[in-house]
Amino acid sequence: MELASLSLYYSQPDGDSLQEFGQPPHARLTDMFDCVFVDGRSMGRPNQLQEGWSKLLPGGYMILHDAERAEYAEALSAIVQGCSETWNKGPPGSAHLFIGKKS
Repeated sequence: MELASLSLYYSQPDGDSLQEFGQPPHARLTDMFDCVFVDGRSMGRPNQLQEGWSKLLPGGYMILHDAERAEYAEALSAIVQGCSETWNKGPPGSAHLFIGKKS
């Protein structure tokens, strides 16, 4: 895989939206992406999943670390409905990784 460009975005630990690294808090994303990876300790992760999904190009991949957590189930369920392919597993007793390809 060759990447023409790579951008880093983040959310404040207690935030619910993504912003470009180095930008002021609550700056909104305007770009669309081939891959969105959601990880970290943010209380707003379900909202970040929804926002990241809305910024994902068709054929792009959504990746979620700790996908087995109950607090992500509702947001993840909505995302799975829009996927053409999914993978969600991990070793027993450890974090699961969800990967979904957007239809």
